[in-house]
Order: sequence, then C-alpha cells, then structure tokens
Amino acid sequence: MIAASVLGDLSNDTHLTVFALAIAGLAFLGFISLLKLAKLRMAWADSVRAMCQIKKYYVETCGEAQLKEAFLWTGDTIPAVGKKWTVAFLMAVTIAVLSSASAGGVVLIRDLAVVGKMWVYKGAVVGFLCFVGQIAVWRHLCSSPSNSERNQERDSGNT
Repeated sequence: MIAASVLGDLSNDTHLTVFALAIAGLAFLGFISLLKLAKLRMAWADSVRAMCQIKKYYVETCGEAQLKEAFLWTGDTIPAVGKKWTVAFLMAVTIAVLSSASAGGVVLIRDLAVVGKMWVYKGAVVGFLCFVGQIAVWRHLCSSPSNSERNQERDSGNT
C-alpha cells in the first residue's frame, strides 16, 4: 500500500479509484478480523465454562477440601467475555482503529478522485463512525449469551 501510494500516479482518477478500492479491501479485512477475534473470545468463554464444569465434578466427587482452593475460577467467578483492558479487547481496539482509518482514507481518496480536493472532515467522520460501529459490534458479540449458555437455558426449560 505504501509503495502504491508513493509510486502511483495520484493525478489519474483511475489509479485513485483502484487505490481507494484496495484500501476499502483493507477496511473490510479489518472488520472481518474483528469478527474472528470476537468469535475466538466467545470460544474461550465456552471452554472456560467447560473446564469449570469438570472442576466442579472433581471437587464434588473427590471429597478433598483442598482441591477447591487449587482452582482460580468457579462457574460463578469466570471473567466477563467483554471485559475491558484484556489482550483481546486491546487487539479489537487496534484492529478497529486501523480499519476505521482505512475507511476514512477511502473517503479522502475518493473525494480527491471525484471532486479534486480532499475533504478531511468527511474522512474523519466516516473513520469515527466506523470505529464506533466496530466497537459496538464487539461489545454486542461479547455480551450476548454463548452457545453453551443458550443450550443450558434450552435444556433447563425442557425438564
């Protein structure tokens, strides 16, 4: 991308359009990466719940009082999936910033190709809205019930 922007002929509208499409592709890939990271975080929560179920079984069946103290989390003390300032959250913010900057760049380059001027405020507004939207998607996905929680609710309703 850097080579294309430095070596490309930015006075040609066709080159600007192709460059804008390439940057739009980066913005889209960033959003897809954010979705994959949210899915990974939800899978982490499901596996922690499964491990807590196994730990609960051993604590109840072994009869060792000290065994319960060996485990950091119980089913009730699992950290929230959407917890802020975790590595996953910071990676999501980083991806959202880069993807949003790409989306704002698309608007800037497209304005340059169509109007002949770059309207910085348009790119900034689009970038900001993309960032807010991506963080909202992250929060929604990481706060919604996981598959195992939905299955437990469904199974408990059938009994």
